[in-house]
Amino acid sequence: MVSNLAARLLALVTMPILTGLLSPDVYGSAALAVTLISLLSVVALAGVDVSYVRSYQNKNDHDPNAVEAFVWRFALAASAVVALIAWIGLPYVADALGLESYLIFFVVAGIVGSVAHAMAQARARLANRYRLLSASVLIAALGAAVAAIAMAWWRRDVTALMAATVLTSLIPVIMLGIPSLRRLVRPSGLNSTARSSIFQVGVAAVFTAPAYWVLASSDRWFLGYFVDAGAVGIYSVSYTIAVMGMLVNNAFLPVWTTETIREVEAGAGDSSRSLGEVAEQLFALLLIVWLAIAAAGGDVLRLLAAPEFHAARIIIPLIALAVLFHGVIHIATGLFIVADKLKQTIWWWLGGGVLCLAANALLVPEFGMVGAAVTQAVSFGFVAGALLYRSGGVIRLDLKWARLTAFAVAVLVSGYALLPAWSEHPLMSLLMKAPVGIVVLLIGVRLFGGKRPLGLWKRT
Repeated sequence: MVSNLAARLLALVTMPILTGLLSPDVYGSAALAVTLISLLSVVALAGVDVSYVRSYQNKNDHDPNAVEAFVWRFALAASAVVALIAWIGLPYVADALGLESYLIFFVVAGIVGSVAHAMAQARARLANRYRLLSASVLIAALGAAVAAIAMAWWRRDVTALMAATVLTSLIPVIMLGIPSLRRLVRPSGLNSTARSSIFQVGVAAVFTAPAYWVLASSDRWFLGYFVDAGAVGIYSVSYTIAVMGMLVNNAFLPVWTTETIREVEAGAGDSSRSLGEVAEQLFALLLIVWLAIAAAGGDVLRLLAAPEFHAARIIIPLIALAVLFHGVIHIATGLFIVADKLKQTIWWWLGGGVLCLAANALLVPEFGMVGAAVTQAVSFGFVAGALLYRSGGVIRLDLKWARLTAFAVAVLVSGYALLPAWSEHPLMSLLMKAPVGIVVLLIGVRLFGGKRPLGLWKRT
């Protein structure tokens, strides 16, 4: 979590420099290209990172080395095929998407890098290499920041932002490593039945991952179509601040899934109490992070970004709420993965995707950036509520709902009071709001800071 926080802070430190050098249109083009990389990457990955985590630890049914060879070979081959298709097809649609033709090089590198990055992170967690994983996050963020600033001084176009995006994926792959070439080129030794069973663990992601992309990224495409690239750029800068909460999601939630699988596979018996206690702590943490981002985000934007980017500060609490719901989704999804019932989530994700597209089409033309942010919050909220409810029939969590609800109400009331600027000077406003946030944090620690079961907190 600390390494993710440092990486996000580096992004904030570079914001005054980059927003002063690069126009909103440049940020808009980069945002559209990044969302394209994201979509094509999840298509290429096809859920094999989920299969990797689940099947590798199922030693009763599969040899871990054979599983690793199979999933890595599949992931690298699929990313190469999708990258080749993008290389061939993108020049024909670049104008319609509003992208410069030379961005094809970054898109291709981004697809391969993103897939390899996801697999390398999964491999590091399975090997308990959390310190190296943390170091890779920090070094990648530092390298991306230096590259972005250097290229922005040289070229005032989208090259700087796209180079940083690609480096953020590739540097951790280099540091964490991939299986040896000998293991990758040799047959895994798995028969067709075993390969099919491994792939089916994560096959639901073939449907859910594109649906996630619709919820998380389609808003920028609607903004670009109904407004312009400049609006996408302004929206994206505020979005960068609003998703600071993802540092918590990225730190804790993959570990939640890995450690929950490890405990169940170890035959820990009825783990509903221990899992429930960790889940309560995670829910409380997500609420506290939402409060911090919602309260401080507008002031941070006024402090760091150029004035032409300030108009979108109103979206920060809404996108931060979507991030909170993303965390809830990940907690619930981990339970489906443990029970090998991820397929049960498909229809809820597809429903969320349809809701997102319909709401974007209805709200963005009328309300612009605010409509896009409301759509994200509502869509993620729908999927989060559905999956959390349905997960109770898969693996039961012993949760203290009355305590969680009371704390959530307290956080939301505090957030409502902290949303406006308390001073025309951003730093003063942040200082004035800080005591309220600290009080809420202490209440959360008092209510939920009991035992710390599993290996989750230490490993994170």
